[in-house]
Amino acid sequence: RDADWEKINHRSIATIYPPLSQLLFRGLAAAGVGAGGFRLILGLLDFGVVLALLLLLLRTGRPVRRVLLYAWNPLAVMESSGSGHVEPLGVLLLVLSVTWLASSKPALSRSAAALAGSIHVKLVAVALLPGHLRRMNLPAVLVLVAVLAALALPFALGGPLVGDGLDQYSRHWDRNAFIFYGLREGAEILDTGNRLKPVVERFGSERLYSLLWPRELAKIAVVAAAGLWILWLVTRRLDPVTEGMWVLGGMLLLMPTVHPWYVLWVLPLAVACASPGWILLSLTVSLAYLGGPEGLPAGIRLVEYGLPLAWIVPEGIRSLRRSASMEP
Repeated sequence: RDADWEKINHRSIATIYPPLSQLLFRGLAAAGVGAGGFRLILGLLDFGVVLALLLLLLRTGRPVRRVLLYAWNPLAVMESSGSGHVEPLGVLLLVLSVTWLASSKPALSRSAAALAGSIHVKLVAVALLPGHLRRMNLPAVLVLVAVLAALALPFALGGPLVGDGLDQYSRHWDRNAFIFYGLREGAEILDTGNRLKPVVERFGSERLYSLLWPRELAKIAVVAAAGLWILWLVTRRLDPVTEGMWVLGGMLLLMPTVHPWYVLWVLPLAVACASPGWILLSLTVSLAYLGGPEGLPAGIRLVEYGLPLAWIVPEGIRSLRRSASMEP
């Protein structure tokens, strides 16, 4: 803990990151590479994402020139080698997992191991688990469980696997959201906490009453919507690349907190699918940096999300209609 330690925000809150992220941080800190070394290594991992995306395009018969849409994307450069976010490690493993799953000769055990690693970098990769499990055989499922357990074991033996930082993040953080903000504003207009208070008082449950305020209701709604969205997509006849893009993209629009670097999770799959809307969001999401403590003004957020959604919504309707027409 050198002078940079004093610059870290929320130093009193335990990390929210899963084991593989922490192992990376521990290794780089032990090597004494400093902040610049962190950015260098994560920049190299981001170059690994470029190579993994190239492999995905080759294995699935997509035009290889699409890789430039990621390699030259300002967001990918800025958030990896520029800011040192851990996303490149998780995204690299996620792209490899989808590649091995979507290949003409699937490598299911490799795909399972890579997905487990990606989950242990950031929990957002859990969203792909239902679709992957539907396509995996028993040996691959066993590999998935084994890798998840092996990475978690040292942390489980030494203390809680997930610190209270994740709990605080999920309960108190929200920033630059889209659907969540709309639901919260709607609940505030309806004044759900006060209007539903007489009903809840009959049951005498303070815990239930605490969940009826706009912020809590909106979070419950987006969690439920995310679960239904994922399960519904898994029933469609989508290839793993397209399914992964819509799963992660839907999660992104539902999240209470959407930092610009979160878009990196969907960007490589959007590039593989040549999706103009999601690629445009990777450019407009940087408008979030213009916001102060109160976030972005509504007008700027409308540009940030509205322009990409003008492409995303029609594209989604067309894609899902095609999948429906393929059903027996």
